[in-house]
Amino acid sequence: MRAVWRCASRLASLAVMVLLAGCAPFGPVASGTPSPSPAQATATMAAALQQGYVCANPPGSSAFVAYVDAKGQLYVAQGCAPPILIPAPQGRDLTPIAFSAQDGWLLVWNNATDSQAAGAADCLAVVDLTKMTLTTTSTFCNAAGPSGAPSATAKFWWYSPIGWVNDNAFYLAETAASAGNAVTVAYVALPGLAALPVTTIPWVANLARVDATDVNAGGSGVALAGGALYYGGYLSASEGGAWLHRFTLGTRADTRLVRLGLAGSGGCQAKITPCRWTGPWDVTSDGATIAYHLPGPGQSLTESDTEAGTPLMLASTTGGRPTQLFPGVDMGQGFAAPMFSSGGAFVAAMIGQRLVVQDTGSGKLTTAPSGLRLHSWTSDPNIALVLDTNAPGDQRMALYNAASGHVTLLQSGARDFVWG
Repeated sequence: MRAVWRCASRLASLAVMVLLAGCAPFGPVASGTPSPSPAQATATMAAALQQGYVCANPPGSSAFVAYVDAKGQLYVAQGCAPPILIPAPQGRDLTPIAFSAQDGWLLVWNNATDSQAAGAADCLAVVDLTKMTLTTTSTFCNAAGPSGAPSATAKFWWYSPIGWVNDNAFYLAETAASAGNAVTVAYVALPGLAALPVTTIPWVANLARVDATDVNAGGSGVALAGGALYYGGYLSASEGGAWLHRFTLGTRADTRLVRLGLAGSGGCQAKITPCRWTGPWDVTSDGATIAYHLPGPGQSLTESDTEAGTPLMLASTTGGRPTQLFPGVDMGQGFAAPMFSSGGAFVAAMIGQRLVVQDTGSGKLTTAPSGLRLHSWTSDPNIALVLDTNAPGDQRMALYNAASGHVTLLQSGARDFVWG
């Protein structure tokens, strides 16, 4: 199933009707990969520059960025310094997920190059950014092949990172192998990667929210924001549908915020499950503001019947009257997935075939040039990562500045960008 969600990532498809499945844990993978020698590092930096490397940070920025080049190799750079190759073990390739809070680590997928090989597995791993050393693990692995069925002894059959809580620990969503597909949120500490259960959610719409982490991580459906976990789903089917919930980590109180519509399934192909159809939503990183559809979906998605979209709303998580996002814009068919920028200054969504951005302070609306497809926001509060389908010769990832409208093409073939 990795091939399915990775393909969605590469094509920058954020529609919630795209599929994702759980997979069974498999066995161990190769041990840690040593850091390259100075000569090797110099050679790989030169190679990257020869491939037409384009700095993915604004001038003067010292932010970390990781990406995969046209040859499938993982690179890490800081600011606009030359990128450094992170070698993958034999028979594997690496996909970045997210930098830790103080950029000490980079969480990655250590993927099987041949996803059809017997026992192929994609496992979480970390890169020590002080040494540029990869540490592999078999603790959290998803099957890379098409089986999509949990093993008889597996407790969990799909792992998806939620986000880093500090520089040495992250939260992980573990989807149960039982028929209920309940999600356990675990606190995973480095370096031992011991998983401590935090809470179990009976039902989560894992495709109802996609942010910068989820694009590469596989979609947990759970967000870490402002000292709380947010999810679309329910604690009990008696809630009569899906709601946006807030689980406060300090008090362990679970609070319903707004209704998201249907808690159902639909639109799945080739019996891939779980495939859940719930109104898409997002929350700012401080947990203060949410975006959601009012009302949410009232029917399951099918390939031939898509429900007309309803307005997206902006609301405070502490209550108050919501306001409409993208006023005057025809929402068309289906439900657009909102995505807040870093810091929440902007919210963007693909509405039909156009990328629309709203300034959450002034309310100013901007429609991006045609052919840009929203992928994620960068760590810069003004800049989004997009797929530019108008790029000369091929489709290329690009940076779209929501404040100025400027578009910067990145190097050909590069993908899976994440920022620290």
